[in-house]
Amino acid sequence: MKKSLMQNQLIDWNIFGKLIKKARKTAGFSNVAAFAEYLEDETGVELSPRTLYKIESGTTSPTSEALIALLIALPRENHGDILANSFIGVAKDQEFAIVSLRPKNQKSK
Repeated sequence: MKKSLMQNQLIDWNIFGKLIKKARKTAGFSNVAAFAEYLEDETGVELSPRTLYKIESGTTSPTSEALIALLIALPRENHGDILANSFIGVAKDQEFAIVSLRPKNQKSK
């Protein structure tokens, strides 16, 4: 039986993992290792395929750095708001300001 993270938190990591896996596949990465390489190329954050499998299965939560990297690599414009769709408990009914990150070389309008 798969070990799951406790569900008395603000984020349901099982749902988060399922949404990350779905977004990864929708983005054309059927292979986790290829996505890990893409993630490192795009964000500089190195995650092993094994760690990505654990995040996707909900058996581990990402570090804050990995969370941000995943959300950069799988932007909400293309994949929906993965993080907000994973909120539970008191977080579920709250509104949060989501900051859009842009590359340093891009100027804001």
